Amino acid sequence: MVGFSANVGKISRAFKSVNALVDTVPVVFGNESLEIDSVDELNIGAVSLSLNEGAFHSYDGNGTEVHLDIEQICQLLSKFDRGSQATIKCDVDKSLVSLLVSGYEFELATIHPDSVRGGRKAGKVDPPAEVTIEAQEIQKAMRLGDMFSEEIIMGIDDSREVFYINSKGDSGNMAVSYNSGDDEITFIENERAHGVFSHSYLYEMTKMIPGNEEISLKLGEEYPAKIEFNFADDDGEIAYGLAPRIVE
Repeated sequence: MVGFSANVGKISRAFKSVNALVDTVPVVFGNESLEIDSVDELNIGAVSLSLNEGAFHSYDGNGTEVHLDIEQICQLLSKFDRGSQATIKCDVDKSLVSLLVSGYEFELATIHPDSVRGGRKAGKVDPPAEVTIEAQEIQKAMRLGDMFSEEIIMGIDDSREVFYINSKGDSGNMAVSYNSGDDEITFIENERAHGVFSHSYLYEMTKMIPGNEEISLKLGEEYPAKIEFNFADDDGEIAYGLAPRIVE
């Protein structure tokens, strides 16, 4: 038996961040942290979640991997106050998950590994360029860029130390750039980078991040984009990966 007790708001945010890309995933109840690592069905987007013991009221893990319907759990948790406490227990032998919240108990079936929708463990990618930027800046660019194209261009002009986001469509274009001296951005690794990415994926990845939080954005040439941020008082970490589009 493995499981945990945690604040509904905290676990909802963690699982919704995963559910932005996938709805059924392998969950590893490690000795000291809960881990999720998966890619979406189209092998375009990847998500990794790590929640340390400090994020939970109580935690019991031994390395067991359980395949869960994250979307179903998110839907149930959304019916309760974010300040409530949720307890999840997984009985691997019986292939059952017990969810207890505010006097309600739900018994859910685990997912057979062959039925998990999405790939497994996208692999480690480390693009050479990196900036930290306020989430609200990326979110605003996603909202405005959607008016012109389903493609978002992101990159770094290393000679001028400028990070840019563009959206080019048949009816017009959008462009925004940030210089190294701007308050909204910090250049960690000023390397040349350029890529074309799916707007819809970027929107789903970034929409749940509080606007005033900083995210790490890593890019390169012919590299996936990598978005990382912490939450739950730094006891939780989310990392997204997004493959670039091939431009002919």
